[in-house]
Amino acid sequence: MRFALVGPNLEENLSLGYLAAALRAAGHEATLVPFAWDRDRPRACRAILALRPHAVGLSMTFQVRGRSFLELAADLRAAGFAGPVVAGGHWAS
Repeated sequence: MRFALVGPNLEENLSLGYLAAALRAAGHEATLVPFAWDRDRPRACRAILALRPHAVGLSMTFQVRGRSFLELAADLRAAGFAGPVVAGGHWAS
């Protein structure tokens, strides 16, 4: 399976890095898609769709970015992505 893992990458996103490593070790493809700023939403959406993932994981670590991640999920649906969109991270948990 192909996974797009989306989240901030201001320095390094260890949680997404560990998840990507675990997915790869299990034989899956995992690509990290940076989404550090609200203004990056259109670029992140295009990057995710270009990967043609089977599932998308959103690393929602900060409450202040919640609306941006929800809007990204809505953009993906509007563009025709029908796979699972899973949210995780400090805030989503």
